[in-house]
Amino acid sequence: MCSDSDKEFDSLCALNFLDSVSSAVTAQEIKKATEADSILKTVIKYMNKGWPRKIKCKSVQPYYNCRSDLQFENGSLLRGHKVVIPLSLRDRMLNELHNTHLGIVKMKCNARSRMWWPGIDHDIERCAGACMACVALRPAPPREPPAPWPRAPHPWHRVHIDYMTIGQKVYLIVVDSYSKWVDCIFMQNGTSTQSLIAKLKYIFSLFGLPKVLVSDNDVKIHCAEFKSFCSNNGIKYMNSPVYHANSNGQAENSVRTCKRMLKYILRENISSMYDIHEKLLNYLFVYRNTVHCTTGETPAKLMFGRELRTRLDLIIPTDSSNTADAEDNSIATAVCTHRRIFQVNEKVWARWYSARKETWELGIIKQKIGNKMFQVYVSKYDSLCIRHVDQLLKYKGKHLDNLIQGENNVK
Repeated sequence: MCSDSDKEFDSLCALNFLDSVSSAVTAQEIKKATEADSILKTVIKYMNKGWPRKIKCKSVQPYYNCRSDLQFENGSLLRGHKVVIPLSLRDRMLNELHNTHLGIVKMKCNARSRMWWPGIDHDIERCAGACMACVALRPAPPREPPAPWPRAPHPWHRVHIDYMTIGQKVYLIVVDSYSKWVDCIFMQNGTSTQSLIAKLKYIFSLFGLPKVLVSDNDVKIHCAEFKSFCSNNGIKYMNSPVYHANSNGQAENSVRTCKRMLKYILRENISSMYDIHEKLLNYLFVYRNTVHCTTGETPAKLMFGRELRTRLDLIIPTDSSNTADAEDNSIATAVCTHRRIFQVNEKVWARWYSARKETWELGIIKQKIGNKMFQVYVSKYDSLCIRHVDQLLKYKGKHLDNLIQGENNVK
């Protein structure tokens, strides 16, 4: 039988809610559960008779660690101002803390001002983590910093692809991971798997087959037909997780770059697809020949080992003497390495064209023009003509009188 004072104490300590379904835990219940709890009885015994120097029981060890904070009053064990909850009542207290689904932080805040037991923080996290309602409404965790892809060992080793939509038009973005070379291809025939494969075949005919191809989870890319195409050509196909396009970040960044390019073009009120395509090619050309902030080199330099010649290069003066010497050396080298070498005043067979007929006529080299061009005098027709080395043959005869006489007459 409970006394009037006990009932009054219970009413003060209990948390009462108007719409509560289950009864609240009272101080009287805690008192009874403490008397029945074997671990707490052992702790109270040590508090009254003195703690041993070493505790072997793992269940009593947490209480031993905070023994200076423990006290026993009115049948309940306290740690400072917090009530130590017996094992049999801990699940009910967790449900009481969690019945409003306020989350782990607020549950811990409410618990720290009123109650304690060993591992209470872990039990609160487990209780909230197992609640289906809390999990269903929980926001996404903080984003992890993007993990960089491993650096490709050489150009066209790993290629990233993605689709870009501007208005009603769709473009295929292709990015080389090593050089940051970007290509933007208009998908005039739609975005079917067959159209994608056709565009990639064109790209691969220019640069070769990559070893790794990365895309997002577009159903027209991530399909059996496309996987078969990659497998048959020795390409390892990889795709980013569903609804996590950041994993294909290189293609995403290039999509933003190309979108910005096209928006600049469309602001000029250009309606013709031909003109839009021409402008886009110009933007891509400049982009490929501009130093990339990540690599410190231009995409063209990393892709081809050289810079692309642009109109800006026209302002740089060139040394004409060095250029002329280089050309002369190249001509001399070409002439020396060519099998058929002709000299001035040398008698040759020259190809003659008359009335849709081709014949070989005797002639004499009058002048050397350029690398493989010669001026030839043909005595039969008393005429000078220019012939390529492919239109000349060596003459092995010895009589030049007629030709020389004809040449003197021309002079």
